[in-house]
Amino acid sequence: LQLAPLTEAHLRELLARAFAVDDARVRHFAALLHHRTLGNPFFVEETIKTLVERGALRQDNGVWVGWGLEDIDLPPTIRESLLERVDALTTRARDVANIAAVCGARVPHDLLHEASGQSSEEFIAAVEELRARNVATDADEPPDILYDFSHPLLQRTIYEELGAAQRRELHGRIGLLMERHLGADAESRAADLAHHFVRSGTTGLAPRSFRYLLRAGRDALSKHADREAARYLQLALDLADGGSAVDGTAAHVPGLIEDLARARQRLAEHQPSQALWMRARAASASSGDEAGVARIERRLGLLAYWSGQVDLSLAHYDAALDLARRSARRDIEVRALVSKAVALQTLGRHVEAKREAHAALAIAEAMGDVGLRARVERALLVLYTYTGPVEAA
Repeated sequence: LQLAPLTEAHLRELLARAFAVDDARVRHFAALLHHRTLGNPFFVEETIKTLVERGALRQDNGVWVGWGLEDIDLPPTIRESLLERVDALTTRARDVANIAAVCGARVPHDLLHEASGQSSEEFIAAVEELRARNVATDADEPPDILYDFSHPLLQRTIYEELGAAQRRELHGRIGLLMERHLGADAESRAADLAHHFVRSGTTGLAPRSFRYLLRAGRDALSKHADREAARYLQLALDLADGGSAVDGTAAHVPGLIEDLARARQRLAEHQPSQALWMRARAASASSGDEAGVARIERRLGLLAYWSGQVDLSLAHYDAALDLARRSARRDIEVRALVSKAVALQTLGRHVEAKREAHAALAIAEAMGDVGLRARVERALLVLYTYTGPVEAA
């Protein structure tokens, strides 16, 4: 009997029936389970059974709990069945599978071929063996032929079977090949390149790791993928602080710290964010950058405000205003005035709030900065909506 893969909706129904829980409670877990197994019925059953045996899914007062898992380890039964398929491969086919497992999903033909070091005839034979044994699939997507594993758990199993030294060597080799193949487009694949260079653990590749981690982090930050941004930027900062990536990285560290602080702040990780902003403020102060200190004082004010310390936020905003005026940075002054107006409104000091917001509007109008003026107009809109008169709003 040929069983088709179960859909995510099927998995939700299966879990709801088997564990007598509401469909909504298992929605996240069903999505994770489907992502890991692609709905393969055997993989689904073995995974659930293993999670119950290990106590990850368990009963608490007669109710099944544990549905908030963020990852699922591969059960031994699935691992063994996959390894049986892989162990039957010839040496050349296994070598190509090892490299593909390190590369990840949708590996271009030329990259995989070059990384294998095999002749064209040997490589084609190896690929055909992987296809015949249902280990890999290929897709002709001009101008590339792309290779992928028939199931993501195969990739994971093969990767975990590699020794640490072999994994590191392959990550470094693949990273350099990818960078060369991409050429001028390398920055557009910063996250993939960072993945390989970081995992290579090679001191000589540390500057590349730093470069691509920084770019990947900033790309994620611009898309508000804040958790991803924080992960990349923290790895970059760890490299810089560890002294591994010394090749021209020092100039990027102040901006990196601010970007990481912003990501942590968006994630409501207030203490780590504050420590990073304080570090950034000290760096700007030591270099005599008053505008930089003003910008950071405003950020510290926002952090204090979101933490419920409204009075403290006003002190930071006043410091930001003083420094912005001394350094003639009217854009920072406008932003600090708007932030201060919001804090004053929260404290019920509506007359002062309107005064500061209108002062910001006058500066923005004088500057001719339409975007900055729009920010101020919006703040005034909210202020008058809550405090009146509504006609002004």
